[in-house]
Amino acid sequence: MVLVWVWRGLPEIAELIPKNAGHTQIPLPHSPLDFLEQVHVQCRKEVSLADVSLPRTLSALRSLMEVELLRASRHTPAAGDVRWALTHAWLAKNLAIRATVPALCDYLDMSPSTLSRFFLEQTGTTPGKFFRKLKREEAKRLIEEHGWQVKAVAHHLGYKHANDLSRALRET
Repeated sequence: MVLVWVWRGLPEIAELIPKNAGHTQIPLPHSPLDFLEQVHVQCRKEVSLADVSLPRTLSALRSLMEVELLRASRHTPAAGDVRWALTHAWLAKNLAIRATVPALCDYLDMSPSTLSRFFLEQTGTTPGKFFRKLKREEAKRLIEEHGWQVKAVAHHLGYKHANDLSRALRET
């Protein structure tokens, strides 16, 4: 798919201004393309309304499009690091959740297969195995450092039975 966007004037964001009065080619992953398509639909809707707010609204929508294009044009390796930090923080706060992968997919706006690839890149393992490891580490910490009973830890971490936690603790 090729998206062509022609400004009536130069972009407001200097980094998007083409060099030597030429054009700029920005490869777009699926997610920004979907967003840009939604903004385009909103632009068409606003034009059909044609009220006194039209110039301000179209200017705001153009700014949204430019920011999304700028984000897509930047290939920052740190983006994966930021996403990983968000992922790890979310997992640590949601250790009692049972349907981890669907909830994490929803939180990160990723498909299950993309989530699996992301985890393999970051940890060398699957999301489920990594999550179980985090739960085991937290269980050990609560038992060893805070003296919690296995049954209390099992309840706190969302295990149905204390035996399930005991079995998980024996895994390595």
